[in-house]
Amino acid sequence: MAFLIYFAKFAANKPTKDMTRRIIISLFSFAIILHAMAQKTELLNRPFQEFTKGAFVKYQDYHPSQFLTDNNWQILCAFTEPGKINKLDSLGISYNKSQLQLLQVGGLLKCYKDSAQTLMPILNREQTDLLRLQSKTLADSIYPSLKPRFVKLTKLFKKQGYTAQTYSLIFSWLLDGIVWNGDKLPSYSQMPEHPTWRGVYWATFSKNPLAILGTNKYGPIAINWSDDLGYWANDKLMINIADHIKAHPDSLYLPATLTNRALKWGICDDKGKIIIPVMTMNETSPINTIADEITTELCAEVNKKAAAVAPQLHILNPNEAAVIFYHEIMWYIFSKLESDKVVQMPAILKGEEVGSEHLRDITFICLD
Repeated sequence: MAFLIYFAKFAANKPTKDMTRRIIISLFSFAIILHAMAQKTELLNRPFQEFTKGAFVKYQDYHPSQFLTDNNWQILCAFTEPGKINKLDSLGISYNKSQLQLLQVGGLLKCYKDSAQTLMPILNREQTDLLRLQSKTLADSIYPSLKPRFVKLTKLFKKQGYTAQTYSLIFSWLLDGIVWNGDKLPSYSQMPEHPTWRGVYWATFSKNPLAILGTNKYGPIAINWSDDLGYWANDKLMINIADHIKAHPDSLYLPATLTNRALKWGICDDKGKIIIPVMTMNETSPINTIADEITTELCAEVNKKAAAVAPQLHILNPNEAAVIFYHEIMWYIFSKLESDKVVQMPAILKGEEVGSEHLRDITFICLD
């Protein structure tokens, strides 16, 4: 209303400098309000399935995702900024007290008096774009310092006979694995604790297009996978092998009962000898030394940058911000390694029919 009054005066009279300034401020404020409303509308109208969810979580009985029943997701999207609970009525979002209580028990929503605020980081389109821009910018900045050590690490892998597994060791062992060891990045003990879980559960507006890889773990066994991977070993077999390794960590041989089945996947030779990489963390070695240097520098930069960016993303906890930020920057660092041919994707991860025995190219064992 104030904007319309000023505009009417501006049109009817010769504008003064003060009136012109007020009109400009009103226009700017009006544009900001419209933009915020558009962002909120887009967020509320986007189906839950179209968001990309991330979880750095330890839980007992219930994972945080299990609290997202009925239209609870819409309720969370409505309170990404704190507001009165009755605004749900004006938004046309149905709710009841039990829903709000459930979301509080789930650690996803905070209610106080007649107001509420979502605790789960939910990033809209603009915030997701900002997160990725900042992640890529930091990756561009620190990569020149990290690259020589990555190159040295690949040479050490080659010396150990791990050339075929270098790609998966860099991604799954280092960037998606040991980077979380110690206290270089926030640990579970430093994350918010809720009645049934501890950690951070978050959503970005869309998937990072570089995020086509992941790691499946069976105790000490890790398998790097891709969206195009066409070979999958039987879960029960991998669990059996993992159980044997845990029971016999000093043995590099599988029993006859497992050898024939593991041989098909290239995990051992026909004598039962394990032929995939065995990474031992608690030993002093050139590989562990270089890996520690890489993760120490990378994590220090992530922690610093995440703390600065968190307020812009409306992430309340800096430790949560660091975890979320790392899950983005890792893709940009790894993409640069691929572009520079420091690592090259194995054929099996490209979906090529190379034979099941090439699962060995993306599988390794990690011992404490």
